[in-house]
Amino acid sequence: MLQESLGAEFVGALGGLPLTPNLDALTKEGIWFDNLYATGTRSVRGIEAVVAGFPPTSVEATVKQNKAQRGFFTLASALKNQAYSTTFFYGGESHFDNMRSYFMGNGFEKVIEKARHARSEVRRDLGRE
Repeated sequence: MLQESLGAEFVGALGGLPLTPNLDALTKEGIWFDNLYATGTRSVRGIEAVVAGFPPTSVEATVKQNKAQRGFFTLASALKNQAYSTTFFYGGESHFDNMRSYFMGNGFEKVIEKARHARSEVRRDLGRE
């Protein structure tokens, strides 16, 4: 699980406020990295860094590039080879930044986007209150 843009001050398992009991419970069931960072100028850069190990570059994000839509080694492909299920849950629309195509072509079995979440589960849109 990669939780992007959630500050440590809001995660109980990281010493923050106890606002994430389900996430905190998962720390006892798997491998928990409490000091893992990816850099980038936008969220998509951090996501591609964690998933595929791409360092930030001055060109367009990797997920947007046509030749990056399949065949890259990713964390998902490594986990899939070990019989794990691989799903990318996205709080927005998966066509944004070419997310669906990139992740489906590079080891993820499913992409679940905002439209598939119950309306009561969606608290806000990307970048808007």
